[in-house]
Amino acid sequence: MQSYAIEVAHKYGMREKVSPGEPLIQVQVLEKAGKRGQVKVRRLSEPNAGLEDWVKTRQLIVPWAERQAFLKDEEREGKFDEARPKPNQALSGAIETVMYATGYDDAGADDDGTVHMDAAELREIARLSGLPQKLEDLHPLAYVDRHGDLHLPLEVAEQLAHAYASAESESVLMYIEDQEKEYKYRGNEPGERFWHDELRRRMPGFALARYWAGHEEEIAYLRAEIERLRGLVVSAADTLSSKGLWAEAGHIRLALQGR
Repeated sequence: MQSYAIEVAHKYGMREKVSPGEPLIQVQVLEKAGKRGQVKVRRLSEPNAGLEDWVKTRQLIVPWAERQAFLKDEEREGKFDEARPKPNQALSGAIETVMYATGYDDAGADDDGTVHMDAAELREIARLSGLPQKLEDLHPLAYVDRHGDLHLPLEVAEQLAHAYASAESESVLMYIEDQEKEYKYRGNEPGERFWHDELRRRMPGFALARYWAGHEEEIAYLRAEIERLRGLVVSAADTLSSKGLWAEAGHIRLALQGR
């Protein structure tokens, strides 16, 4: 714990070794005026109950009244970390991109695509996405910790990002376009070429996020519509030719060829 958060006369759970899974020892803080980074405590747990000594502040792990919630979070975090997948640049990048596009200040994703955010904010994103707001029910490893943060494994994070991109495609596509323009602009400044490297790094994620937002479907639709209109124009040129208006038909055919 940070020194400023420790109060004299309060009880805390202390660890001899600051590692997950180590037992918590109940102690009471007696003084904070010792060496920097140390406090004086009295041990309340056996076998050394009553012993007073100076310990490092980082050994005080959690207020004693919160120990059960802390241990539960620690256990869930351990299982969560054990199941973390190997990073996938495109997938994790797409999730990160969509989360940034939501506009929340603390939005984002880890390198492996997992998401850790305020539960209330993630529930609102889920609502906009058309998903159940209790995202922790979608996967056994998803959980809300004692601080109110919701932790989503890759499977749920991908589902949420995909659904949000589909539901709020304009916001996601606008965010991507703005980011690309910014990176290109910054990279053109003297000595700032590394911004172009950053753009190349993020492009796989941008591409997948665009796909989720329906951009590829939109392009396919537009291509089909262009071909349909082209066919109508060719048909019109053929009709003009059949009526002896060869010059007019020729102009149309030249225009189609870009001449």
